[in-house]
Amino acid sequence: MKKRASLIFITMIVSLSGCGTSSTKNTDVSQKDIQTESEIESETEQEQSNGIAALSEEQQQIHKNEATETEYSTEQFEAEFRAACQEYSYDDIARKTDELNGSYAKLTAEIAQVIKGDDDVNTYYDAYVDADFDGYYESEICIWDCRQSGSENLLEDDIIELYGMLDGQTSLDTLAGETVYMPQIDMITCDRISK
Repeated sequence: MKKRASLIFITMIVSLSGCGTSSTKNTDVSQKDIQTESEIESETEQEQSNGIAALSEEQQQIHKNEATETEYSTEQFEAEFRAACQEYSYDDIARKTDELNGSYAKLTAEIAQVIKGDDDVNTYYDAYVDADFDGYYESEICIWDCRQSGSENLLEDDIIELYGMLDGQTSLDTLAGETVYMPQIDMITCDRISK
């Protein structure tokens, strides 16, 4: 019985000491893994910089252009967007609201009222368009300002040439308490013609 108890006791000690050793080994291995990952990252960065240096001049220029693409992409986008816009008469956008919804349009308008949203970030304009320039007060539209932040502020009585996407019909409540329905355009860019 003493032999059996001492054998069980020795087995337990060996098992416990084995547990302690294996946990130390696991710690050592994970530290080696971390060092290895760090070394790999460093080597990868070095290979990337060496790889760029090994590129031909033409490939380096392409790489440089890709890196600076965001610097000129806004101007390029606006130019392409303007080219895609078509001129529509007020009669067309008022009568064919559903058919022209989503179309890119170019309009000339006079801003009658600047309306700031509740959050003071969103702005829209109550405006009038007239292709004949004989009076702006018969063809009312709503212009939702979707230009980039930092764009020039537009004021009442400004006449603008705007480029945007026709966005169906919307309604505005007048000071007299009436609800007026009109075509809406989401303005992407514009040029101020005069005040």
